[in-house]
Amino acid sequence: MGFFEPCFAGLEQESGFYFNMKHFEDLVQGGEWDELERYLSGFTKLEDNRYSMKIFFEIRKQKYLEALDRHDRAKAVEILVKDLKVLASFNEELFKEIT
Repeated sequence: MGFFEPCFAGLEQESGFYFNMKHFEDLVQGGEWDELERYLSGFTKLEDNRYSMKIFFEIRKQKYLEALDRHDRAKAVEILVKDLKVLASFNEELFKEIT
């Protein structure tokens, strides 16, 4: 989680809301990716900045990899097309950089 901690500290300062790192970690460890995105959306949006985009990308990438690991190719393709490809529309250069 070390990569994300500075991002969350900034979000707390900017928003005035407390970011519950324990809750975040529990969601990550439980693989609750949709709930994790909903929680993060209370602090930042995908299109807010490159750090937000990177966080959302990593969540969606993990969701995709877990679908592949379960041999659920249909779900993996859906995530790739619906969740990951949409990132390119916000910032194609950054999308290429993070993929």
